[in-house]
Amino acid sequence: MLAFESALVLALMALSSAAVWLLLWRRSRAPYMLLLLAGWLGLCLYWSLLAISAGPAPVLPRADIAVAVRALGVLVALVIAAGKLCMLARMFRNGKNST
Repeated sequence: MLAFESALVLALMALSSAAVWLLLWRRSRAPYMLLLLAGWLGLCLYWSLLAISAGPAPVLPRADIAVAVRALGVLVALVIAAGKLCMLARMFRNGKNST
């Protein structure tokens, strides 16, 4: 039972984090924020796929979507890493590094 609820809560939290990044982007228009927004939306999709394939009566059998979920996880990790690298590059370009 907990397998479904935990994935559902994580999907909802990823969706709310995507909403926060969207609001931040609307204020500053920094391009890296769109990458991070896409990463959070990808995480929302990732956790949603895990939620619908968990529990005693899954909507989709996990074996049917396992490869797609793994590929999505790798893609999301790359998108978030790219967003973070762009954020760091902008930070160093603006001279706001802590070293």
